[in-house]
Amino acid sequence: MAKSKVTLFVDGELLDGLRLLSSYTRVNKSEYIREGIRLVLDKYRHELARVDVRSLPLRDVVATIARLVDEGRREEAVKLHGVVAGEIKGMEKFIEKKGGDS
Repeated sequence: MAKSKVTLFVDGELLDGLRLLSSYTRVNKSEYIREGIRLVLDKYRHELARVDVRSLPLRDVVATIARLVDEGRREEAVKLHGVVAGEIKGMEKFIEKKGGDS
């Protein structure tokens, strides 16, 4: 899975705790941050299900589908792909209709 560099602003207390935990366990701080993000995404998965993919940049949707496949979450990837494919099909019909009007 490809990784991206992100800048985070964290309260000093959280950062101190993260440093202590990382030092004690010898697990990189970045791994704990990734784990925390995964936990939050899992917790709010129901919110993500309500996101209208039409409002997102296509590259983000494609990257999400690829990541789901990489993580072995094929059913979710197929479902999201189906939504996107339906939107594209609808847009193709719209373009054909508008193209015939000129």
